[in-house]
Amino acid sequence: MATLSMADAAAFLPSSRAPHSLCEMDAIYQSVPHSSHRCKIAMRASADAPLCVEAVIADSPDGNPLKNGWSTRTNRLERGEKRLGHDVTSARGWLEHLEQECGAGAYTVLRCDVLCDGNERSWRVWGLELHLDRLCSSYGALREIADWEQCGFEEEAKAQTNDIITTLLRGAELAMRDNAEASADESTAQDAEGEEIARTLMLTVLWTPPATGNKRSIAKPTIRGHAAFIGGASPAQNGPEDAMPAPTAACLGIPIDPTPEALASLPRRYSGETREKPGPSAKISSWCRERRPLEDPSRFKPPGSGVGEVLLVRQCKAPNNDEDGGFLDALEILEGLTSNLFVIYKDGTVRTAPAEKVLSGYARQLVMDELS
Repeated sequence: MATLSMADAAAFLPSSRAPHSLCEMDAIYQSVPHSSHRCKIAMRASADAPLCVEAVIADSPDGNPLKNGWSTRTNRLERGEKRLGHDVTSARGWLEHLEQECGAGAYTVLRCDVLCDGNERSWRVWGLELHLDRLCSSYGALREIADWEQCGFEEEAKAQTNDIITTLLRGAELAMRDNAEASADESTAQDAEGEEIARTLMLTVLWTPPATGNKRSIAKPTIRGHAAFIGGASPAQNGPEDAMPAPTAACLGIPIDPTPEALASLPRRYSGETREKPGPSAKISSWCRERRPLEDPSRFKPPGSGVGEVLLVRQCKAPNNDEDGGFLDALEILEGLTSNLFVIYKDGTVRTAPAEKVLSGYARQLVMDELS
């Protein structure tokens, strides 16, 4: 795929269309830790926010061995709960709080769809293997691990991650089952229309390094998970035309002062020859905090502008200051703050940034597989 130049940018100028937004969570989670990961959830009735929980892997206590040598501990997240000033009922606030408390870690976000047909529920977890592999590679880049075989904990870390995912999915399913009668989204739609109802759960998994030891130590990570539904219940999608999201307007992450020095002062994940570690292919939780200057409402996302994404750019050649637009012509477009970017031309050509310059997400992989 060819690199995107500023000539491709016209399609990404801000417009008046509102971006597709995600509803924040509004829930109470209650649980009793158990080695089989059973949990009980009490939920405040809400049409758009029925669950928000976290879970963490804990080593089994001495003298009380558990299956596989570890247990999954679930924690209650109260409505609007704050820790160190962060709203931990949102995945981003949860990640920023943990960075402040434990340091940066490797993370990934999985989309999990549940199909509700009467009392029957089935889950689809998208791209699980890709997410597990990316957790390993991101954590390895963060800790500068050159040889995973030498570490000896890759399979255990993946198994613990699967336990975290299973715990949170079971909790979500129990929440929907226990509150079906109180949920206007689910029960009303099913009783009135008899349709299958779909819901989407966003599940965040975080691997944080040990609090002690040097950066190159190969100690196994602490593994945590956070789950939150987005939006409300909706009829199950039947075809590609039903799956089209609402358009999201985007703008370019360009400084007010169009100079290379000003551009270098903005947050970035890739800078060319002086490439930062651990690099753009690693998904590191500190990016949630670092990218905030590019979300400044006074500059990049002004209220009412409809801008829902900011596209990262980098200087790929020396600007020609003798020409109008010389600075812009010296830039290339890489990716969004939380998304990958593809440009489709009228002749059917598709262009995107090279994989070594961006974070290759699951959706990007699906598009690349389809194109190939």
